Amino acid sequence: MMNRRRYESLKEARPAVEEHLSSEVIDDAFKAVDDAAKELIVEYELDDVDVDEVRRSLKIGWCENAVAFIDVGVWEDEHEVRGVIDSIERNPVSNALTISGTVGRRNRDMMRVSGEVLKRKYSSE
Repeated sequence: MMNRRRYESLKEARPAVEEHLSSEVIDDAFKAVDDAAKELIVEYELDDVDVDEVRRSLKIGWCENAVAFIDVGVWEDEHEVRGVIDSIERNPVSNALTISGTVGRRNRDMMRVSGEVLKRKYSSE
């Protein structure tokens, strides 16, 4: 079982990823996550959440995932990480939902996002 690191802030999370990836790749990932967060909020009509808080949380989640995937060898180089960034750009909402699983219960805004996602998922079944 993988031992995941948990970060409470971007000040803590980003340097952990910088040990493995260039600033350029991290900046590109953060931009993709920012865009995905916005699309997630629009698609789920979450006007009552703080967009900046959701973006911050998803960036922390991305960093946690990145460090874990790099540590176990799932992502072996920046080319593979670029592929992940491309996937986020192509399927922003789906990927934002995946990332949100990591940080979905850490603050009110992310709890609201997670709650709405679950409500829609199970109301359609």
